[in-house]
Amino acid sequence: MKAGKNARDAFDSRDDARKAETDAIKARNVARQQTADLHFDQALEAAREAGRLADVLIGTDAPAGSGVQPNGMLRMITLLSSLGGLPAEQAFCLATGNVARRRSLDAGLIAVGYPADFVFLDKPQHSSGKGLLEAVSLGDIPGIGMVVIDGLVRTGRSRSTPPSHSAPAVV
Repeated sequence: MKAGKNARDAFDSRDDARKAETDAIKARNVARQQTADLHFDQALEAAREAGRLADVLIGTDAPAGSGVQPNGMLRMITLLSSLGGLPAEQAFCLATGNVARRRSLDAGLIAVGYPADFVFLDKPQHSSGKGLLEAVSLGDIPGIGMVVIDGLVRTGRSRSTPPSHSAPAVV
């Protein structure tokens, strides 16, 4: 009987140690995220005050260890607008034109000589926002209505975003 009790005590002791280690890791991760959020908020505010939002680029870590995050950029744009106090149209610019200019990409801008690639977005169905930009500022990830690459429609409504309120039509 005593041997069984000692084995249970040893198991309980290991279980308690694992729980304590897991709790410590969770606490460190929360602290890191809070620090990152604070630094990001400060950096965004400093760039805004200095009139240097054109120097701010946003991206994702995709593909990450968990695979490609299909809505990563849309989610980041939505978070910046809804929680970061950045107007939605400026958040879109940080993810498109700013990146294109800084990285010398032939994408992300609508200009002569650039590819005719477009992602048509709309507010998601049942959003409280009156339009795309208001929906994004309220925290709603937009719906993709159509994707055009090299001037050709490649896909209609996306299945990996919320359904768009409306879908464009080619006439």
